[in-house]
Amino acid sequence: MNTAINFKKNRKRNKIKENKSFKIAKIIMFIIFVLHAATILSAFAWMILSTLKEQMEFSLNKFGLPQKWLFSNYAKAFETLVDDATDTSVYKMIFNSLWWALGGTFLTISCSVMMSYAIAKFKFRGRDFLYGTALFAMMLPIYGAMPANMALLNDLGLYNNPLILITCCNGLTSHFVMLYAIFKSVSWSYAEAAYIDGANHFTVFFKVMLPMARTPILALWIMMIMAKWNDYMTCIIYFPDWLTLSAGLFTYQLIHVRDANTPVLFAGLVICMIPPLFLFIALQNKVSSLTIAGGLKG
Repeated sequence: MNTAINFKKNRKRNKIKENKSFKIAKIIMFIIFVLHAATILSAFAWMILSTLKEQMEFSLNKFGLPQKWLFSNYAKAFETLVDDATDTSVYKMIFNSLWWALGGTFLTISCSVMMSYAIAKFKFRGRDFLYGTALFAMMLPIYGAMPANMALLNDLGLYNNPLILITCCNGLTSHFVMLYAIFKSVSWSYAEAAYIDGANHFTVFFKVMLPMARTPILALWIMMIMAKWNDYMTCIIYFPDWLTLSAGLFTYQLIHVRDANTPVLFAGLVICMIPPLFLFIALQNKVSSLTIAGGLKG
């Protein structure tokens, strides 16, 4: 009897110790995350305040509050941040960013979803070879393949051409591996139940399997749009006459190293940041609320 009582007391003591250590760990992690968020928000706040200064005031007082709050710098950004070589205005850059980010994301994610579903759920010759090819392609250095990509695009007439979007129709990307694992984890019993009810392959794919994987697909979609929106190197290398907003800001900074209006440049950066920021704010609740629900009967 005494042994049982002592055992229960020791268990309670251990639980109290575990709870205390867990609370301490939570407090430490909370402090770390707060400090990390503070560093990011402080840099963002500094950039916003810098957009409201004159160039001379920014040079003399980089970290103080602006004497005059020049919101006109945002309007001036649309007039100043123009690429003279290609005669591309900020409005054209925003349009180019839209078709590149939205079109490229749609084609890449769509092809990756279809390819990963077919390889994960159907058995056919060459399936393992395709999966191995995707893994091998992920290990190749991106810039090592640049000369070959440039030569191929020139031969196909896609260099410096908006039709370069066709190259986004590649199912064997890094997203393929993640989507392959997701479809592999989804039970095939859902598809079998749909086949019994008379569904065909297209119905099973669009109405059964896609809804099961909608959470990671939407998350990948959001992340890829933001990545392509901020990608300036691809534009500068492969379609330099169709500058996106991020590429235009980068070239403006390079050309006007000594005479750049830094507050106006920062205003352009804020303008460039607004669309992906609002996209993330608008869809983050949907991403977190989407869940994979079970539907199999016992």
